[in-house]
Amino acid sequence: MNINSDQTNLIKDINNLCLDFQNVYSEHLDDSNGEFLMHLLVADYTRLFATLIYAKSSLKYANGFLEVLENALINYSQDTIDIIYISFIENLNKDARDFIKNSNYSNLKHELNTYLKLR
Repeated sequence: MNINSDQTNLIKDINNLCLDFQNVYSEHLDDSNGEFLMHLLVADYTRLFATLIYAKSSLKYANGFLEVLENALINYSQDTIDIIYISFIENLNKDARDFIKNSNYSNLKHELNTYLKLR
């Protein structure tokens, strides 16, 4: 799959948050035989995010992840925003949705509320 520069920057920003995100990226490449599948990778990152919110010591990484996504919603192309919507917002469990609802990330909250209204 071809990815644009926004998506490359998004991945770099996420992977720079902590080793756990880098490991998810490496596992993604291993599982897909080196083929890069952006939607699946973001869904994998979403599962990690859901586990991070349960560990109090990892909340800074969970919030860092949200900050990266919030910035992407403001600054990146519609293609990248669509990936965040489809692969992140739609894959959130209830606890992760509640975490976002209680956050200060207005664009993520807006996207989440839009998704929940359409369900």
